[in-house]
Amino acid sequence: MKTAKQPEAQDIALVMAPESIDPAQDVRALVGGKAASLFELKGWELPVPAFCCITTAALEQTLLRNDLAELLHWMRQPTAQLPLSGDALEQAIMNLVLPAALVRDVQLFLQAYPDAHFAVRSSGTLEDAADNSFAGLYRTVLNLKTFDDVCHAIKTCWLGLFDERVLVYLNERVENGAMGLALVLQRLVPAEKVACCSPSIRCAAAIPKCWRVTLGQKRW
Repeated sequence: MKTAKQPEAQDIALVMAPESIDPAQDVRALVGGKAASLFELKGWELPVPAFCCITTAALEQTLLRNDLAELLHWMRQPTAQLPLSGDALEQAIMNLVLPAALVRDVQLFLQAYPDAHFAVRSSGTLEDAADNSFAGLYRTVLNLKTFDDVCHAIKTCWLGLFDERVLVYLNERVENGAMGLALVLQRLVPAEKVACCSPSIRCAAAIPKCWRVTLGQKRW
């Protein structure tokens, strides 16, 4: 896989592990709402499946290094018109060259769990807030095994930041403020039984040998 050739910025973390977080520090702008909650649970010493966070800086640096600064500018004023859309936007995101530091840290995390499957989960800086939930709007990719699968999922989740449903929600609910997108790369654990909160939800029960993130989601 290709990696970006530009020198790495040493002062900005592209990937953060739970042990690197100061519990007293407000990290939402760097890791997003979902990851911030997971870091908090980990700080309480609850049994959260192993994870790391691909920070908002990872997407920002990747866009800059791939000559897509116009998308980064849009993220700072997301109620403006997108500079790219449709097939052009999808091609630009899915063909991104990932920074070498990001590639290295993702590989190290995956190598620590050679027999595991993984999920890549979006963690927006504006989601799970008091005024804006963004519930169900961003993307999650499950049951990943290989490094290439994870890299494709990272780009897929990044692309979800620009989904039409996100833009509609932004225009209806958010008056101003920049937005960022971090990602949670998390180990999945096998579950023989899954209890869903509603009879209408068939998310896992119908999937043989389903893999679930067992903490950080509501379960009864």
